[in-house]
Amino acid sequence: MVRDTPILICEDRSLFSFDDYLDQDDATKMHLRANRKGFPMGIRNLLKNMAPGLSSHASDYTSDHLIEDICRVVQRPNVLVIGAGEAVFLMPKTVEVTYTDVALWPLTDVVADAHDLPFGDGAFDIVIAAAVLEHVVNPTRVVEEITRVLKTGGAVYANTPFMQQVHMGRYDFTRFTHLGHRLLWRQYDEIRSGVSNGPGMAVAWAVEYFFSTLFTTPWLASVVRHVARFATYPFRLTDRFTRDRAGAFDAASAYYFAGIKRETPLSDKELLKSYKGKQ
Repeated sequence: MVRDTPILICEDRSLFSFDDYLDQDDATKMHLRANRKGFPMGIRNLLKNMAPGLSSHASDYTSDHLIEDICRVVQRPNVLVIGAGEAVFLMPKTVEVTYTDVALWPLTDVVADAHDLPFGDGAFDIVIAAAVLEHVVNPTRVVEEITRVLKTGGAVYANTPFMQQVHMGRYDFTRFTHLGHRLLWRQYDEIRSGVSNGPGMAVAWAVEYFFSTLFTTPWLASVVRHVARFATYPFRLTDRFTRDRAGAFDAASAYYFAGIKRETPLSDKELLKSYKGKQ
């Protein structure tokens, strides 16, 4: 137990160990001091507050919509949120939610590695994995674990990047096309799937990271990246208009999938019919 939070890590099969969670306060302070060294804090905070965020959803179907749909048929659903981070999901009062992560965020109920979820079979009605699968070593294994802890007829919501530069450093491994994402969730009947971050967002990521490579001074690179967000903002405004077009399915920054657990996986031929792109 650390900060009254159970650390349920299987050390012999995880990148993480119990020692990673000891002295968390001291480690966090050291990390912040290292990042702030030589950085003009006033400029950083000003740009951070003024600049548009790098990620913005273009989707017309989110995890909130899925939860609303399930609440119509399940009286008090159990929801598992994997990789919650600092995100706060607005849940109805009738929902029982468990937040898990590999980090000790304020919302974290259980520290757990998604490759080995510490829950029984069929424990949940809904699982949400937002921007998670790119950060795990074995996405297929994680999806198998999600499927295991879901009840028969349980639902999943996931969004995962396709065209985005590396974020979270060494803990960033994989990207998926829309069809590749559907392949991961072949054990599910689709409710909805589509573009969560559009082609305009892909441009914004590329431009910001391109300009940051031109400067070796960390604080200057950060300033340029924030300025680039202003320059690419018009591209991002187009995403809500292009998200349903076939071309967007070949050029988006990220995709989402919502589905219901089924008895048998989709065949390869059925999977290919799921392609929604333009080519």
